[in-house]
Amino acid sequence: MANKLRKALRVVAAGTLMSGAAVTATATPAEAAALNCPYPYTCLYDFNKVMMHRYQVVTSTFQSVSDGADVAYGVNSRNDDVVFVRYTNGLVRCMPAGTPNTIYDVGYYGVTNGIRIDSSSSCGSTIKVPVA
Repeated sequence: MANKLRKALRVVAAGTLMSGAAVTATATPAEAAALNCPYPYTCLYDFNKVMMHRYQVVTSTFQSVSDGADVAYGVNSRNDDVVFVRYTNGLVRCMPAGTPNTIYDVGYYGVTNGIRIDSSSSCGSTIKVPVA
């Protein structure tokens, strides 16, 4: 029940962000490091910041995320590779490269259903996932 409430609050917050009124806060490096996502992985976590998935391979297509409704946070420990996150509502967002001590609010835009590690060092014009 608590996870459903959090997800509902995230949907409301996403609407607020799209209207331009949201504020994000930066996680401390110690907190991100404590999530234990070593280089060269990208990790996804639940609402309690318990690791659910860990990805390492650069792919040309999205890898499926089986239990995306429970995914809340992400860490990209890769130095030169961005990570694209795909949602069931069709949105695609990006976790930038070179930010290993940052926790991203991956669940902010909806239910995650795919992830792709890309060898690009820049998100380009893709909107970035907000910092948790």
